[in-house]
Amino acid sequence: LSAPQIHAILVRMAEQRVYDNTFTASPEAVKAANDMEGTPEELRDKAQKLTDEAAKESNGDKKKEMFVAATGLNNAADIKAGTKIVADNSSSVSASINKDNTLNEAEKKFYKDKVNYLAENYNLQMKKANVYNVELNYNQRKLDNINSDEGKSNAIKMAETAPIVERMAEINEQINNIFAAKPT
Repeated sequence: LSAPQIHAILVRMAEQRVYDNTFTASPEAVKAANDMEGTPEELRDKAQKLTDEAAKESNGDKKKEMFVAATGLNNAADIKAGTKIVADNSSSVSASINKDNTLNEAEKKFYKDKVNYLAENYNLQMKKANVYNVELNYNQRKLDNINSDEGKSNAIKMAETAPIVERMAEINEQINNIFAAKPT
């Protein structure tokens, strides 16, 4: 095999792992992975660092724990990436499932239900967050206008910006709550 062929095989294997981890994950695991701080790439970087540290660890039990934690981070990265891929391409993924002759009807239903679950919950979270982001941007512009007004004293600026800053904190909390909420 040539280097490009080997590369293509490795890419397909990685893609398959992402789909396998995403489709076999429980709703709780999907939520936990998507609630994790960082992008899939950042989670993979953390997993690699943990693997590197585990390789140097002399305590056998601690070494095993570190490898298990690294595997968990890699699986979470797969689920996080897979959720977005499936949600962004739910129609084509469902069409592929329908065309797959290796799946029986019960398996097709299982996979299509999972696609719908991932897409609905991911897209619902994004829509709710976008509504709040519009308000956040509006309030940020208000803050910028107040703070750039050289005709106002700092005391007046502080008095005018305090309720806006408070509202922005509430909005950020609402956004965090959206992504922390258990999917239905």
